Amino acid sequence: MTRKQTRRGACILALAATLAAAAVAAGAGKPNTFTLSGQLGGTMTLNSSSCASDNIQTADGVTTLRLYLTDHGVKPTSATWFMLMSAKKAGTVTYPARYPDEVSLGAAKGAVNADEWNTMTKGSGSLTLNAGFKSGTISLSMSPAVGQHGATHTEKIVGSWSC
Repeated sequence: MTRKQTRRGACILALAATLAAAAVAAGAGKPNTFTLSGQLGGTMTLNSSSCASDNIQTADGVTTLRLYLTDHGVKPTSATWFMLMSAKKAGTVTYPARYPDEVSLGAAKGAVNADEWNTMTKGSGSLTLNAGFKSGTISLSMSPAVGQHGATHTEKIVGSWSC
């Protein structure tokens, strides 16, 4: 093997390692799966009802997407888990961001949100909404929402979805 071939091979391996690390950092993994870490830990999957056409609404130039999640041992297990995402347009939003670009993660038990985190007070990371808001990726840390009942520490959610 020549020195040029060795350098070329080393460059290709370095590029492959960089791309693999970027994919992991961006939340690449099993589609329609979300990993929680922070106050809670565990895995959630996209509930099939998330892909209903009325879960995406646009009003006053802002599109809101509702995703429903199935917990896998994440407490409260008897709650309805949801993620709300609002944005002016498809693309990548880096947080902290300005209104109306925001994300909320919560668990509702009856008429009460038992836990809720959002990006309104603090948030870091990114959200990518693809055209039509039917798919995307998220890697975002959120603070407890004001006025909620159970969230006390930062929560991070990483994952992707596609309807």
